Amino acid sequence: MWRAELSYVAKRVAVTALMVLVVTFVVFVVLERTPGDPAQARLGQNATEERLAEVRAELGVDQPLVTQYVRFLGDLVQGDLGTSYLNGRPVAEEIARTGQVSAVLATTAMAIAVVVGMGVGIVSAAHPNGWLDGLLRITVLTGVSIPVFWMGLILISFAAVRWGWFPAYGWGTPQQIVLPAVTLATFPLAVIARMTRSSMLEALGSEHIRTLRAYAVPERVILLKYALKQALAPIATIIGLQFGALIAGAILTESVFGIPGIGRLTVDAILSRDHPYVRAAVIFTTVAYVTVNLAVDLLYRWIDPRQRRTA
Repeated sequence: MWRAELSYVAKRVAVTALMVLVVTFVVFVVLERTPGDPAQARLGQNATEERLAEVRAELGVDQPLVTQYVRFLGDLVQGDLGTSYLNGRPVAEEIARTGQVSAVLATTAMAIAVVVGMGVGIVSAAHPNGWLDGLLRITVLTGVSIPVFWMGLILISFAAVRWGWFPAYGWGTPQQIVLPAVTLATFPLAVIARMTRSSMLEALGSEHIRTLRAYAVPERVILLKYALKQALAPIATIIGLQFGALIAGAILTESVFGIPGIGRLTVDAILSRDHPYVRAAVIFTTVAYVTVNLAVDLLYRWIDPRQRRTA
């Protein structure tokens, strides 16, 4: 059994590595084929052709695309993500600095989404088709429908400007985390709540649960101990998938709230054609996303033994 599990893990890791490699190639080609000149972006419009040629040679962008990509992969294997075209600093240092900020924001937002989303889904499933269920479902639908940037502006208008509860801009204090974390958590919270409700209703309608009710097991015990455990596998899967939504939503959220995270700096790098930083940011987010999904996949197999038997 353990050999089969190790074989499965090895295959999934190999597929994950291949996926990351494909992403690096696509991003590299797309960035290099976009209009513009990195040397021009660094030196400005008044630079001479001789100086532009020197900077192109220094950056390596005057070489064939294949040569540039092979050199990029070689540096990547050694942990070298390149040097910023604009400020000359190592990109790895910038990614480490901004990645920490984004990781704190994403982790806080996911914690809010999981706790509140699962709580809403469980309460809704416990009172199906009642007024409370209807109210919660409308609230969840609203959360799915509102764009991230619009939710951020709403929270700033009321919670920051009108009521003065939290600061609207900046990063570094616990108070400054609240509004962007709630903004970023809104969409995954709604999705998790919907999945939790659906999975819980399916579990509560199973023969196993009806047997427990026939033996007069308390409803709270049935709900939180048996039904939740039975419904946990699809909920765990959707939580992992929503991590990708957090990564995508972080770009807008960080821009709205002025957070110096990887999303905001990626937008700045795209506008300034700082290709090394953009490549590194995409690789960072891709690795984070596929790693979380790999972990969720393995967790799913641990929660549901049937997945191990059918692999």
